[in-house]
Formats: sequence, C-alpha cells, structure tokens
Amino acid sequence: MNYGSLMSPETQECPWDFHKSLRTDAPVYLDPQGGFYVISRYEDVKEAFKNWQGYSSKEGFPRYSSEATERIYATGYGDFVDTLTSNDPPSHDRYRSLVNKVFTADRVNRMEAYIQQIVDSLIDNFIDQGRTDIHNEFSMKLPVTVIADQLGVPREKISQLKEWTDVAVASSVGLMASDEDHVRFAEIQVEFQHYFVERLEERRLQPRDDLLTDLVQTRTEEEQPLTTAELLSVIRTLLVGGNETTTNTLSAGIVQLIRNPRIADQLRADPTLYASLVEEVLRIDSAVQGLFRMATQDMNIGGVDIPRGSICHLRIGSANHDEAVYECPGQLRLDRRSKRHIAFGAGIHMCVGAMLARKEIALGLRAVNERLSNLRLAVPEEALTHVPNVALRGFTSLPVAFG
Repeated sequence: MNYGSLMSPETQECPWDFHKSLRTDAPVYLDPQGGFYVISRYEDVKEAFKNWQGYSSKEGFPRYSSEATERIYATGYGDFVDTLTSNDPPSHDRYRSLVNKVFTADRVNRMEAYIQQIVDSLIDNFIDQGRTDIHNEFSMKLPVTVIADQLGVPREKISQLKEWTDVAVASSVGLMASDEDHVRFAEIQVEFQHYFVERLEERRLQPRDDLLTDLVQTRTEEEQPLTTAELLSVIRTLLVGGNETTTNTLSAGIVQLIRNPRIADQLRADPTLYASLVEEVLRIDSAVQGLFRMATQDMNIGGVDIPRGSICHLRIGSANHDEAVYECPGQLRLDRRSKRHIAFGAGIHMCVGAMLARKEIALGLRAVNERLSNLRLAVPEEALTHVPNVALRGFTSLPVAFG
C-alpha cells in the first residue's frame, strides 16, 4: 500500500500523520519516490543505530560526483574524506576517540558563562523593538557564534560560516538538488577548505585556547596528528552538528513555550525544570528527523525483508513519537519518565556535541522565557513553514512579538 513519500514537500512540512501510519501499518516501508526503506518504530530504529555492522554509515547514501565537481574539488583538498558521521569502525573509532578528547564535560561546563554572555547580547539587540524574527536573529546566531569563536572565525564572517554550514547540509543530504546545485556546492566547499587551511596553519604556529587548536594538537594512538584533509572533514562535521540541531531545537522550544503558557510559568518558578524542557523539545521536534544507512547484509525487521545493499532511513522523528514507548507523544510533559529519546542518535554515532547543544539550548530557552514577557507569535501558527529537507527539520523564520 502507498502511504506517501518522504520526498513530498507536504510530508516534509508536516510528517506526523505519515509517521503514525507507518508505525501502525508499515513499520518498514519502501518509499516509492526515494527508493529507500523507512524504519519508523522506536525499538527498530534504536537497534539499527546500534548495529553498525549491519547498517553502514560509510555507505549510508551514494555521494554525488561528476566530472565538473571533481575538477572543482581538485582545486582544493579533494572531496571530504570519511571521518565521523559517514564512517564505520575501525576507522571511525580513531577519529571519534580524538574528538571525544575535545568535547569533554569539563570543557562544556567551563563555557557556560561565555555562552550566557552571547545569549544576553543577542537578546539585547532586539529586546527594545518588541518583535523580531527570533529564528534568524537568535536561534541561528547563538550556536553559529559559539562555533565561530571556537574555530577562530571572526564574528563579522558569521554569515559566511552559516553559508558553509547550509551547503554542507545540502550537499550531504542532496536528494532534491540539481546537477547545477552540486557544482555550486563544490565551489563553496572548496572556498571553505582554503579558508580553514589558513586557520589551521595559524594554530600550528600560534596556538590559542580554542577548539581548532585542540584539533591541531590532538594525536592519534600512533602519536600522529590528523592530516589536513582529515581535519577539514572533522571541522565540516562539527560545523553542521554545532549549528543545525541547536538552532532548530531552540526555535521549536520557543514555539512550545508559546503554546504552553502554564509550563512557561512553571519553568520560571522552578528553573531546575529547564533540563526536562530541553529533553522534551528534542524528542517532540527532533531537529534531525532521520539518518541514512546501507544494509550490509540481508536483513529482516518484523517479517519484512531488506535486501543487502538497500538504503535505509532510520526515522528518528517517528521513533521519538512511538506510542508504544511514549504516552501521548505529542504532548510536552516535564515529568515524563519514558525511555530516553534518540534525537542525538544511538550507539557509536551518538552525537559528539550533545553536551554542548544541551547547554546552549537550556541557556537560550531560559533567557527567552524569562526576559521576553508576553511572548507570542507575530503571525498565525499555520503561516510558519519549514525548510524542505528529508533528514532535517527547521523553520524558515519565526516572527514573534513580546512586551
């Protein structure tokens, strides 16, 4: 039976009924337009994430390549090598262990006052205006400012950093991109490569107290530094991971605060509950709706055969709404005691920047809730739209009024 397709812009805009139909009637569903298998139930998705031997990240989706893009990449440092998100053990373990040394709990905790300063500064920029597009003026700027500082990118170049991030996302999940789009993506990514090669060389000569220096100075088990191509791939991954989830979860959280004024009051009365708010927003409005894997052998889930070589889409956004796991999954509940969500994935590819993302989201939502009185949408909620994307979910804009 045809339940629709994740390639449909209408499904991408509002996927919840599609998800529910799949969980109920077709938990393993061959998407008729995409040609990939959508896995939609919580336990199946979580198990697939953990089974990296059976579901490969390295072959998760065919990488686009043409003579035109190859010529462009030849003027830089080649197409990006597989390090973290698009890699499997044992090679993946080498890079992950290095990055884990950089994203420690101690480092993230030491960043709290610094992140709070950025949060307050961004709100100061618009608080007297009584209205703003809070997605683009706050949710986007907070994580991109943090990652820019950590990677040594001057704040006046943040818009360029955001463009590099957007292109990295579009090129890696480029199911809806044309040949011309991919040529443009390659040109912009080579620009990114040249820029960061210069920054890496600066850190080798003059180390600073930042993430880029840590990456340059980190050594493998064989006491070897990462190559320039490897470093560029890791930086690109951190750019995407350091922006998309935080930006889109912040905006989704702001909408949840507006929809649930009693919960907003409850949070102001008891700030210890913001941690629970963050987890519920991550679950309900998962910024990463799904990730691709390739079946490395014949698989069977719930009686459905998945042939070896098939592309599978592990649908996080559906799994986090599974009624078998979460009672009334669409409701925001600060006292929820259900199983932990998988908004950051699971297994060996669990998001390396999850601690930093949680910190930024918690500080950002608390400041918005406590500083912007009478917060409300400046447009009807049905006028809000999301960026068309199979794997990610985020608003195009979020006009709000306050005061």
